[in-house]
Amino acid sequence: MWPDLMQARLIIRLPFLIVVLLCFLVCPAQSNAQLGVLTTYESEGKAPAKKANYVKARKSAVWRALRGAVLQALEDLLGKETRVQSRPQVKKILSSPQKYVKSYRFLESVDDDLEGESRVRLEVVLWTDALNKALNSAGLVSSAVNQKAVVVLILERSFTARPTGRFWDYVPMSEISLAQNLMSGGIHVIRRDRVANTVSEDRVRFAARGDVTAAVDIGLKAGAGIVIVGNAASTSRAGSAKGPVNVQANLSVKVVSVIDSKVIAAKSDFASARAVDPVNGELQAFEIVGEKMGDFLESTIKRYWQPQEKQAAPAMQGESPKVVPTPPPKPAAPLPKKPGLMEDL
Repeated sequence: MWPDLMQARLIIRLPFLIVVLLCFLVCPAQSNAQLGVLTTYESEGKAPAKKANYVKARKSAVWRALRGAVLQALEDLLGKETRVQSRPQVKKILSSPQKYVKSYRFLESVDDDLEGESRVRLEVVLWTDALNKALNSAGLVSSAVNQKAVVVLILERSFTARPTGRFWDYVPMSEISLAQNLMSGGIHVIRRDRVANTVSEDRVRFAARGDVTAAVDIGLKAGAGIVIVGNAASTSRAGSAKGPVNVQANLSVKVVSVIDSKVIAAKSDFASARAVDPVNGELQAFEIVGEKMGDFLESTIKRYWQPQEKQAAPAMQGESPKVVPTPPPKPAAPLPKKPGLMEDL
């Protein structure tokens, strides 16, 4: 009976031990648990073992390796030039690197008696959302981007042609249509070739799936305050063998604010076209859905910019705010376009 009783006690205690172990593992990141893609870096650190205290030296080496990983992430987000110019803010962030670390594991650990030092090599997983928020609080994000600039990146599947190269080797029809419609509305759109050499294709795919961290990273590298990412696809619907072809184009996008690190709008739409040539039909369908989506995004983005413009002129200290009655909105009337926005762009 005694062995069975001990076994039962172990079974009861095992879940508790597992919970304690999990809490210990996630403890470094409990205050910054963010959703999104986790960025992994490899970093090294070393520290002298004073009075042959290798335990303390190893802890210092780990801290320096974590600091090195955060430094790599900051350089990826800001660029080397901006990071160097912002040394005070960067130094403050680097003073507590563990705040941005989700987890890490040892790739190598050496206590060198001859050199009198401890060396470690770590694989570090960082919360990049937490880093973005820290940069935003320090004013580095807003200084690194043009708040009135937009970058548009669309992953597209075409039924008339399959892309044989990388994402950056061709320009999707849906992306061209959407960008042109936004520019016609007075919105400054950054050309895709400005980010082609700094943003990886995987990063675009992560952003298109809805990852805010990846989208913010794209905006920082492009210098854009707004990132529009999404997916597009065209399909051929049933028709006569020799007659015109019915083509449907679908477009789904998310609009991400780089400054606020959040999605400010999301929309899906479609359009159809009919043509003898499938390619012409596809071009027409993408042009129509791009125009529809462009109208929606233009008004959405400009409405998002309006509160920022109002905050640029705060009331004087000691002056009580004046309450100005506003007439009730007319639901039937369309929203008027504010003058001056296009001039600001």
